[in-house]
Amino acid sequence: MAGALVWVLLSACTGLALATAELTRLRDAFDTDARIAHRLLSQRAAQHDAAYAGLHAAEAGAGAGIWRDGADAGGGETAMS
Repeated sequence: MAGALVWVLLSACTGLALATAELTRLRDAFDTDARIAHRLLSQRAAQHDAAYAGLHAAEAGAGAGIWRDGADAGGGETAMS
């Protein structure tokens, strides 16, 4: 009877150790994936910010008369017109 009790306690301790190790492995994998996702999202946000800044600069330039209906800054007239 005492041998069975020792066996059950040893099995329970081994199961607990294995479960703890697996939980630690899963947590580490999640943390790694979360860092990767955060880095990719930050890069994408920086790309969007750069694109919006470019659009804002183009819009400001268009408002200043730099681009008028596809013409150049000189009004679109050439020497032949």
